[in-house]
Amino acid sequence: MKKSTIFRLLLVFGFAAALGLTSTTASASSWHKGTPSFLIHKYYRTSIKHGYAGVPQFNYVYGSKKSFIYKVAQADGSGGSASYKKSGSTYTIRTKNAWGSQYFTIKKLSSTKFKVKTGSSRYETMTRFYHFPKYKGSAVR
Repeated sequence: MKKSTIFRLLLVFGFAAALGLTSTTASASSWHKGTPSFLIHKYYRTSIKHGYAGVPQFNYVYGSKKSFIYKVAQADGSGGSASYKKSGSTYTIRTKNAWGSQYFTIKKLSSTKFKVKTGSSRYETMTRFYHFPKYKGSAVR
């Protein structure tokens, strides 16, 4: 009787230890609120091309804690409140505004570079920058 009681106790402790060692992992494909941390309060832009009358033209991206903005050269930007999901080094960002939702796919290349794709367009390489380029003495946004 004593041996069977000891065996049962060892069996119970063994199962308890096995259950304690298994861990539950969060699903990486779930949507997170806000913007990925590497985009918060930073500007990234495409290469500069000189358009009509030498005005520099480029697309840029800016992210705050809760919103994401993608702005095309000398035009209105698109963006809004953001949520994202991560898969490896690829981020899918969903922005919502009054006109609906828009999706951006970002492939992070390094701490200062990534590729971004809007909808069905092709990928554009963006590099971090600190100052907007100037044209005739004033910053071009």
